[in-house]
Amino acid sequence: MSSVRVEVMDGDFNRALASSLSVLLDKGIVDALVIPQESPHGLAIHQTLVRKREGLKSPRPINLLMANNAARFLQELSEADPGARVAAVLRPCELRAAVELVKLNQINRASMFFIGVDCHGTMKPRAYEKRAAEIKREGRDPSAELIGKDEPESQRETCRACERFWPLEGTADLVVAHIGLDPFKELFIEAHSDAGAGALRALTEAGYREAVVPEARRSTIQERLARVAEFRKGWLEEARNKFGSLDALLSTLSGCVRCYNCRDACPICYCKECVFDAEFMEPSPRHTLRRAGRKGLLRLPQDTLLFHLTRLNHMATSCVGCGMCEEACPQEIPVALLFIPLGERVQRLFDYVPGRDPREPLPLATFKEKELEEVGGE
Repeated sequence: MSSVRVEVMDGDFNRALASSLSVLLDKGIVDALVIPQESPHGLAIHQTLVRKREGLKSPRPINLLMANNAARFLQELSEADPGARVAAVLRPCELRAAVELVKLNQINRASMFFIGVDCHGTMKPRAYEKRAAEIKREGRDPSAELIGKDEPESQRETCRACERFWPLEGTADLVVAHIGLDPFKELFIEAHSDAGAGALRALTEAGYREAVVPEARRSTIQERLARVAEFRKGWLEEARNKFGSLDALLSTLSGCVRCYNCRDACPICYCKECVFDAEFMEPSPRHTLRRAGRKGLLRLPQDTLLFHLTRLNHMATSCVGCGMCEEACPQEIPVALLFIPLGERVQRLFDYVPGRDPREPLPLATFKEKELEEVGGE
């Protein structure tokens, strides 16, 4: 697999990576670039859509803050023919969500160019803001300062439990490799598709030297996988204890105010017309009063358990475990801790890993004559 080395000057790996990606814009390999950048008005890091090199004012393609799963924006850009080829810098969970949305006909892969980036995990937003503000006051860059620091207490639990923190083979066009390496000195960009190979040729023509990704990356990934497995085991055990009975489930979800934030933040909840926005899900006052009369009392808002069970049923096979649902909950309900283990059980049933392989068909969209015989019989 061919790759090039990106030399990092003055330790600014984000600027070095952005500079290399801007070559793709300059040479017309892509027409636009979706890339995280730091807000000029604070510490926030948001996705931006860049058409020209000059638009890369404060690039943070490698950072520790995840406000949204970028796959949602790619879906929006695919609602109609964008008339341009759009490249997107994606964390592994964003990349896997994008692969799922391609399968669900929600992203037009032909107009997209995926750039997967190794991920160190992301921090809890409040913890990031506090640490970043301290670092910024001292005139240093929070992304550069915090990357690679082992601060598990500050990390989001979904990141600590993530077993796929590098772009999986065959899912991206280009892969930016830096785990286990020294990103303050060098990064490596690897081609994973024919389109990626074309982009790599443009980089070599621009002066980037061909090089092999050091073996240290592979060994570091294996070491980190062992740490993840240990944390994940306890994390899943916590889920079993917390949601092991209907009473426990109802207790956990009792704080739900049905704001739909979890649904709106989920990259896999893609329906344009959600059943919970349908008119028949908005009962008339008379119906509500009759229902209260039958039961003696009615919890308001209604049907919070039905909402979560329906959403779980809709996206269990494709949940990539990014945890954006939990981050969006104003009531701090551990939605991800509920959804990820249950999703994993469903996925294991079909031997399916969402976003693992673009060629792998969606389980519920594929008929197999011999399947689940232990459940339904022959």
